[in-house]
Amino acid sequence: MSSYLLILFYILFIFNNNIRSILIYLLAFLRRVSEHSEVNMMALHNLATVFAPNLLRKADSNALGMVVDTPLINSCFNILLRDFDYVFGVSNPYSLLFIVFLRSLSFAKN
Repeated sequence: MSSYLLILFYILFIFNNNIRSILIYLLAFLRRVSEHSEVNMMALHNLATVFAPNLLRKADSNALGMVVDTPLINSCFNILLRDFDYVFGVSNPYSLLFIVFLRSLSFAKN
């Protein structure tokens, strides 16, 4: 396992269950979008470029800090998308869509 994956794995599992579930759902969906990249032009790299800066950033980040951190943030998000199966320990990411949906129903009740 690369050091990047180890760090990302640790970070993901310090999130609370609700945040982690939403992130898993989103990543699984984006993986599905990337399967149609020949039509929609949204390969993993493009998806990371669009979504990463909005989802991963420092709490105290200013505009300059965001610009400086963007390549690293995009790279981390790209790794999460590319290695989804490995990071989340599943063979089929789309099987998680239903599980996360069921968990979201219990989340909505709270």
